[in-house]
Amino acid sequence: MAQKNRQRLLESKVQIPDVQKNFQTRETLLWELCQEKARILVFHATIGYGKTVLMSQYGRLEGHVCAWYHLDPLDNETDTFLGYFTLALERALEGFSFDASQELPQEAAPEQYMRELLVEAAEYMKSCPDQKLIMVLDDFQVLVNPAIFRLLEEFLDHMPEQFHFLAATKSMVPELFTKYLVRGDARILNYEKLRFSEEETDAVLRKMLSEEESRQYAERIWQNMEGWPAGIMFAVLYLRQSGGKASPADWTSVREDPMVQNYIAYELFKRLPFDLQNFLLKTSFAEEL
Repeated sequence: MAQKNRQRLLESKVQIPDVQKNFQTRETLLWELCQEKARILVFHATIGYGKTVLMSQYGRLEGHVCAWYHLDPLDNETDTFLGYFTLALERALEGFSFDASQELPQEAAPEQYMRELLVEAAEYMKSCPDQKLIMVLDDFQVLVNPAIFRLLEEFLDHMPEQFHFLAATKSMVPELFTKYLVRGDARILNYEKLRFSEEETDAVLRKMLSEEESRQYAERIWQNMEGWPAGIMFAVLYLRQSGGKASPADWTSVREDPMVQNYIAYELFKRLPFDLQNFLLKTSFAEEL
């Protein structure tokens, strides 16, 4: 089943993203994630809150092996999903290979495939008992096929102790995770948790501006952007390009800059699911939005 078109799978969809050198390492948040007892973590926020970067940083920590799967709408086809899910595990676990034709009957059900894949991966992980396998599904909001959710439920219900599951979604948290949240097996990290602290904002400014400028602007940028990581980065870039001449008391020039407007329109708004775009347009109370 998932073996049929393996040669057509794109390697880029299962590669853990690189983290830019100037992006702030979320040391406090990463430490909290390492102490977290729940093995299912759902990162729930819109674009610009650093979900992908944070998961990438977490997956790269010492003792972690990261299987990355960047989803798109075409992954709602069962065979495609299983193919990429398998490939992600194979790329993360050096030397691991799962051949369904050897393990299962030709017409095996997808749930049976997932169970056998999990058994084989868990058996392989016994050779490295000190490592955690971090399974990441990025852009989870594109999944709408109930059959895929059943497969993931099969995975989550039988996930070995060494396995951890991370999902990032820009829209509502799927019902799939409800029972795990009730049990305490899952945790949601939302806007409040993902936004930059004032200390992190100050650290970003110190990397990109002078010490005097960082002292002058850090608190005001953090307050105006409400900790939104993308907004903070844009404000800092704007200040650096303007030579730090923007008035701390007046951010109109920042809001009206075409670069910022284009980013919000095309990199944030246009990439949201259509139903969320429609909701925002219908509920906006300010013409500026």
